[in-house]
Amino acid sequence: MPRLPASDPSNDNVVVFDVDTTAADLPPGEDVPVYFRGSPSYLISNDLGIVLRNAWKIPLIFYPFPALGVDVSNSGVVQQVVATVASLALTAAVLASAALPIAGLTAIALWLFIRFMNWVQGGTNRLVVSAAVPGEEAFGNEEWFFINGIATNNNGSQLACDALAKLFRRKITGICNRTDGIWFDLVQCLIQRDLLWPTADVRVGYEYLSAAIRRRGTKRIVLIAHSQGGIIASVWVDQLLADFAPDQLRDVEVYTFASASNHFSAPTAPKMSSPFGNIEHFANELDFVADIGVLSFAPDWKTVKNMPELAAGSVRAVPGRFAGRVFVREGATGHLLLTHYISKDDSILDTPSVIEFSRLHKYKKGGDPVVTSPNTDATSLTTPPSTQGDKSTESTSNRRTDGLAHGRSAGKVEGEEGDAESPQ
Repeated sequence: MPRLPASDPSNDNVVVFDVDTTAADLPPGEDVPVYFRGSPSYLISNDLGIVLRNAWKIPLIFYPFPALGVDVSNSGVVQQVVATVASLALTAAVLASAALPIAGLTAIALWLFIRFMNWVQGGTNRLVVSAAVPGEEAFGNEEWFFINGIATNNNGSQLACDALAKLFRRKITGICNRTDGIWFDLVQCLIQRDLLWPTADVRVGYEYLSAAIRRRGTKRIVLIAHSQGGIIASVWVDQLLADFAPDQLRDVEVYTFASASNHFSAPTAPKMSSPFGNIEHFANELDFVADIGVLSFAPDWKTVKNMPELAAGSVRAVPGRFAGRVFVREGATGHLLLTHYISKDDSILDTPSVIEFSRLHKYKKGGDPVVTSPNTDATSLTTPPSTQGDKSTESTSNRRTDGLAHGRSAGKVEGEEGDAESPQ
């Protein structure tokens, strides 16, 4: 049976909820566990358990199968195969020679390999900029950034930036999260996520993002993150909260797809708004990476789904650590951004619930959430429930926490209708 279009009302398989980081509705004596500040040994062992429980979904990462040139270029495939084989061989050599006199030589070989991969991918230059699209000049006072996930070189980041630019009609600056092969990329994920180690990608990218916030005359700063990029984005958010006052962050919006992070900070006091303009997370239910990230650390979406329905136009708010509004597409597979999340034929952004409740959707085709139609409540667009804690949000979100676990530790690219050319 063929899939229905994502926008078909009968195909609305998305569960939507807001994560309330105030924990104001928790029963006396209960608290939200601060998972990511556990000991490194606990974090790593717990992550291994999460990975093993979800390992059966690994074959679904690339299903439906992508076409070359959409999420990855031909040269990117070759580079990834060579780098992965080399990284596995070097790891085996380092482990085998740990107690031998040649241990130093294998360590040097490992260092040279990483330096070579860095040189191949542009040396000190980590930025890619999307190709110009019609209408982007109207948003010169906005800055949009994209941070990619694992197994992506500069060409892959360029493909994503070009596609996002076409989708939103904005200039997209890609901060390239470089690859050293899938194996070393996964090791780096553990280092960033469990050891809170600021790798070069984290440090350099934060310089660009923080500079944009300090730059005068910028109306809006939007960060889109995918996969491992969600880990990096969560680290940046932590540092932004330490470096900037809330009024400096109110124009910053963060959107993640298949985030591999184990937390997302946006602390709020009861009846006070979040310091960020908006935060949203999108995940496919059967995406292995999303399952070991956002879907393991945000409140249990299946519990939310089984709660009594709210009034039309309302989004439930539940206590948890993973701040933002979460959209989970039930039954969907695949991890690739352009093929499995925002493809023209089956985009999560075109499902009815996302169309109604997502701020990111309203940016499509050069849209602006602040510019509303006569039948649209402007407050719901400019100050979405995911970032508000005032009385009006309480009434529209209909906060309910009973029975909810606070968290568990344990190819065409979409474009406007009638486009004559593909963004790839």
